[in-house]
Amino acid sequence: MAVRLLGGDDATPETKAFMTKYAVRGYPALLVLNADGHVLSDRVGRSVDAMLASLEGAAESEIEYQEALAGDDAASRLRLASILVDRRMHGEAERLYAHELATSPTVAAHKGQLRNLRASRRADDERALLEKMVALYPDDASDRIRWRIRLGTMHVDAARDEREYRTATESAVVNLEKLLANVLEDEDSEGIARVRVALGNAHASLSEPERANVEFDRVLSDHPKSSAAADALFGKAVLQWDDAEFDACKKLLQRIVKEYPDSEAAKHAPNAIHRCDDQLGLNPPHEH
Repeated sequence: MAVRLLGGDDATPETKAFMTKYAVRGYPALLVLNADGHVLSDRVGRSVDAMLASLEGAAESEIEYQEALAGDDAASRLRLASILVDRRMHGEAERLYAHELATSPTVAAHKGQLRNLRASRRADDERALLEKMVALYPDDASDRIRWRIRLGTMHVDAARDEREYRTATESAVVNLEKLLANVLEDEDSEGIARVRVALGNAHASLSEPERANVEFDRVLSDHPKSSAAADALFGKAVLQWDDAEFDACKKLLQRIVKEYPDSEAAKHAPNAIHRCDDQLGLNPPHEH
């Protein structure tokens, strides 16, 4: 089943309820759902080929779901819960995570439940779980710094307008600077890099590109082997894009692919490079 939503004067109470349930942020929105109301694809292109590709992907998603559903071990149950989160079935996912946490609590189950709470916008519950996880897993340095960054910035999500967003982001910068002081004192190299990237992104959100670049450049000069280095390059690329410096943006993205091919940023870089080529007029017309 394909669903198309219209907003503005065409929005009905049913549309608004659908938007809330499925976390739809804008119009027009195209989703692929199955008969049970599971979202199988929320990235549907506007062309016929793109729509057909989304439907094919939805069919593959159903196969993956059935395989996870048939499993009877903890790994299969966690995989099933993760799929349910992606499908916006947060209540069903929560019941699975709750069962795993009651019977055999693991960091993987806690992280899955955390993702579910964030996706369903349950900020108070997410904050409580984050605080619990920071205390529960003191030796998990990489994840703990991400959780601590989230604790210091998650209030930005609640901003309702531009003024509130700016105030919340400025507050997040203060929190991140305090966290940076802590990790500097602990000489936690990975933590320092992660917090500096978060600070850079916050300054970029406040339209402070110079301050953002200072943080990104410190990561690249002081922590070039950190997993955060690719994110620093991506942050710099976004700043170049915002300045319409598409050639410079493309070169930074190409560095990510070359120097950090296994990073999360490298997965997004090719599409971003293609968009730069669009702006530079380097793509054939039929590829636009």
